[in-house]
Amino acid sequence: QVYRRWRQILNEYQPDRVLVGEIFEPQRQSRYILPDQLNMAFALIPAGWDAILWRRSIEIDMIALHGPGVAPSWTLSNHDVVRHVTLLGGGSIGRERARAALLLLLGLPGQVFLYQGEELGLEEVNLDPESRQDPLFIHTEGKHAGRDGCRVPLPWKKGEPNAGFSTKPPWLPMPPGWDRCAVSAEDASASSMLSFYRRALAARRRLSPWLPPVIWWQPSPQGVLVYRRDRLTVACNFLGYPVRVPVAGRLVIASAPLAKLDDGWLTLPESSAAWLDAVWAE
Repeated sequence: QVYRRWRQILNEYQPDRVLVGEIFEPQRQSRYILPDQLNMAFALIPAGWDAILWRRSIEIDMIALHGPGVAPSWTLSNHDVVRHVTLLGGGSIGRERARAALLLLLGLPGQVFLYQGEELGLEEVNLDPESRQDPLFIHTEGKHAGRDGCRVPLPWKKGEPNAGFSTKPPWLPMPPGWDRCAVSAEDASASSMLSFYRRALAARRRLSPWLPPVIWWQPSPQGVLVYRRDRLTVACNFLGYPVRVPVAGRLVIASAPLAKLDDGWLTLPESSAAWLDAVWAE
């Protein structure tokens, strides 16, 4: 009844407002995502880089949330969990997997939530105990690390104090070299994580109006996921070595520069993903 009252209040506003729930159990989400209650709820993909785990998670959420006006709201990170670049291995391998994970997620039906900083490839920050401010860390006397590591302010400008975030010291300290991932630095590089996010989101905006709200899993080698949404095919290689997958269409975007399409066969480098469009591609 509480959510129904909230929805009635929101429905009085123009433009429309949205209610988003933090309900991470898919079976419970269907009880609250209704025309007179919540509009959507987060579907947080579990940590890990495993094809079976990802497929199971996607299937559970899509089965739990189906029907007119209902779809999962996918996310890889939020302000309460370790940043997914770190969870996926950290360093260069973590960033490679994060790019592939983004393509795998953006191709799915529904909404996608991005947590600030993931578009820069930010990792979890290991803060000193005296710098931590999360009540969870304080109230457990340090037994729980808390959530400060994913809440360090964003770096905006390379070479400036506090990476351009503020002229005053921020509430959480920035680690050395934090400005290497600054917006100003990544904006100037076509190969940066920020540039990749922009290309991926542009591809999603271009194709989404033509795609149905369902996916069909395609045959693929163990450790590889391939699904189709009508004209769009999404393939992701979770393995530590390249694979070749039979596909139809032209390459739209790939998370790794060495991905290539040759006579109906897509070569995917390790920890990479790609989109193919059966109708057209830039």
